[in-house]
Amino acid sequence: MFTRRVVVLVFLSVLSFNYAAANDDCKERIRQTCKITVKNQCYYDVERGCFRHFQTNCDMEISTCKYNNVYQSWPETYCKSVQFLCQEEVDEFNWPPDNFYEQIEHLRDNATNLFEEMLANHSE
Repeated sequence: MFTRRVVVLVFLSVLSFNYAAANDDCKERIRQTCKITVKNQCYYDVERGCFRHFQTNCDMEISTCKYNNVYQSWPETYCKSVQFLCQEEVDEFNWPPDNFYEQIEHLRDNATNLFEEMLANHSE
């Protein structure tokens, strides 16, 4: 019984070491061969269904290799909508966003116009 546990523990240790080594090899291989063609691009994480940024296309390729994720390049507009960001992006998001006050003003204007229309229709 003790021997079987030792064998299983040794097997799992070797397996985890090989997995970590493969990830490190992948990272180094991509860093050596990848040419930066895109910087600060918005990507859609197909598996998780959310958007995130990578500083370069090489960083995206490293993440793809390490975690077996599939990413698609999307317009920057999608990465500006907080509700669609991956959790790690939300945690790092700069509050308030650059256009936050413009968005609030737009919402106020629309709400005021809608309220005035409702009052006008109610009084008729």
